[in-house]
Amino acid sequence: MMLLSIAYRNIWRNPVRSLVVIGSMVLGIWGGTFIVGFFTGMTQQQLEDMLRQEVSHVQFHGEGFLDQFDATDTLRATPQLTSALAADPRVEAYSARVAAVGLIASARLTTGGMVVGINPEAESAVTQLDARILEGDLFASDRPHQVVIGARLAERLKVGIRNKIVVTLPDRNGEMVSTALRVSGIYRERAAAKAGAKIYLPADAMAGLLGIGEARHEVAVYARDLAAVKGMAAEYAAEWEGDLVRPWNEISPELRLISESYDQYVLIIIAIILLALLFGIVNTMLMAVLERTRELGVLMAVGLTRVKVFWMILLETVMIGSLGGPLGLLIAWATITWTGSHGLDLSMYAESLEAYGLSTRVFPVLDASGYVQILVMVVAASLIAALFPALHAIRLKPMDAIRSQ
Repeated sequence: MMLLSIAYRNIWRNPVRSLVVIGSMVLGIWGGTFIVGFFTGMTQQQLEDMLRQEVSHVQFHGEGFLDQFDATDTLRATPQLTSALAADPRVEAYSARVAAVGLIASARLTTGGMVVGINPEAESAVTQLDARILEGDLFASDRPHQVVIGARLAERLKVGIRNKIVVTLPDRNGEMVSTALRVSGIYRERAAAKAGAKIYLPADAMAGLLGIGEARHEVAVYARDLAAVKGMAAEYAAEWEGDLVRPWNEISPELRLISESYDQYVLIIIAIILLALLFGIVNTMLMAVLERTRELGVLMAVGLTRVKVFWMILLETVMIGSLGGPLGLLIAWATITWTGSHGLDLSMYAESLEAYGLSTRVFPVLDASGYVQILVMVVAASLIAALFPALHAIRLKPMDAIRSQ
């Protein structure tokens, strides 16, 4: 108890210096924690966007379809599969698709691309396609022969709403079939999307064009819980042997890399911030020890053991850390909570962010374990910072310390 009292008084013998150190800790921890929250929110948003709009959680394909995109490589039993998915409580939404690679032509240009037949309601539940419509609508019910295309493809083809394009595809017999379609909607693509040009037709119309009836080439599944995806994919792969069943981390290695390396990135960010704080604390405490050399010599001369001197210096450092650390975390929590609910508008960097598939509005987030992790690292950094000044103090010889100027 005596050491605690002495350590507390020593901190406030020079209040300006102590407040500067505490203030620097508050700012450093606030800044570091907010950066972690910002990075966490941006990473989670990127994963969510890519999973929603491109990858989904689980994909089913007919065996061999991804090798040749042959119209005959359909799923073994599409109706039975979709019925099983509809009854599975782990599945939030699924979309059964007809897919083919073909030619897309306007009066100005002909290009290759992926042509996908969809049910609009099911597809919107998985990829939120309806929310990304910029112009027009997603297959108006009163118009036949409709197509929805991406904004960049529309610009290349020089077409707009109600303009016509011609799509040419190989059917199940290998014969090339063509159909004229009118643009009913233009959707916003992800700038970093891998798939390139992709257009959407009603699934029944495209299945009729290819001559495959009720069969489908792929089914995209969005699960309620990301943690359950791996087990769910393994179960369906065993049950639907003969179809290709893959979870998101096998479909997209880059997404798996982002997810797996996230914790390491966070630790690096925190470590850099705490390293800077550590040197600041070491410098301050060492200066405090040097200024009190004669006083420490007197204390040791009258019976204060070196172990108690060591603990006194350690307690002073921990007290400073215990004041600056929680206060910095409290301010960081308030900042992350507010910005997490309102978002940070980064539209001035829209072009650069969209090139990497990032949203222009970021919602920082950090869970309770993140705050605990940072607090533990702050306490550890304070203890480490105290070691050098404390070791310097216990090496002093009482008589030499008393005679020092």
